[in-house]
Amino acid sequence: MRPLKFRAWDGKKMCFPSVYEFGINGVNGLPSIAFQLPDGGYCTSANIMQFTGLLDRQGQEIYEEDVVAIEAEDGRTNKLVVRFGIARREMKSGWMVDIPSFYFDLIGGDFKAFPIVKNYKGVHDLSIMEILGNIYEHPHLVEPT
Repeated sequence: MRPLKFRAWDGKKMCFPSVYEFGINGVNGLPSIAFQLPDGGYCTSANIMQFTGLLDRQGQEIYEEDVVAIEAEDGRTNKLVVRFGIARREMKSGWMVDIPSFYFDLIGGDFKAFPIVKNYKGVHDLSIMEILGNIYEHPHLVEPT
């Protein structure tokens, strides 16, 4: 089982909490989360990202909204954004399946990918995938090239 970890973008910096506090916002009655930081301060944000349980080739933790790069079989470098949601895929049998999970959304394309265990190089995609940044601190990364 993967560790359940979060981070949050507060509009200025990325927060990595030591304690999570869940509750109801007194202003609008919506669920809220507050992150207690290691220094004792707090970070509250609507931009909460969950750890996928995956590591890139450098051993860095991959979170939702990270932008990753991977070399494609044709030699091009594909950039993808890590998302959580429903990815619809057609199986070889012709059946359509909805997969609720983390997936990699191709920037500038219409394709939802999952890491391949034995890719065209004969290795796991994660061993050649690298985090470039995230959509909050580096919004230029999501611009199609």
